Amino acid sequence: VVLRKIFRQQNTLQSELDALERTDKKLVQKCADAEKLTGEVKMMAQQLASENDALHEELTDVIKKKKLWCREQPLLSRMASETRLSIAGNRRSRRRSFEIWSP
Repeated sequence: VVLRKIFRQQNTLQSELDALERTDKKLVQKCADAEKLTGEVKMMAQQLASENDALHEELTDVIKKKKLWCREQPLLSRMASETRLSIAGNRRSRRRSFEIWSP
């Protein structure tokens, strides 16, 4: 009777040990998967950080160009007005010369 109890306990303990080993294997696999995913996430984060830096530089350049354009806008507007006046003046003088030389 005592031997049967010992064998039953041994079988029960062996079953529990087998279950723990299966659980351990699953946990080891999950850890390996998690490490792999962590590595992928780190790589993606580095790539996104690089893209972010490039976009930041591009945005900084655009802001600088906009500030320069805003500073130069009055000069450009004045130059455009002077150019329009000059073109209009040239048209008038061409008309006058045509009227003078036509019979």
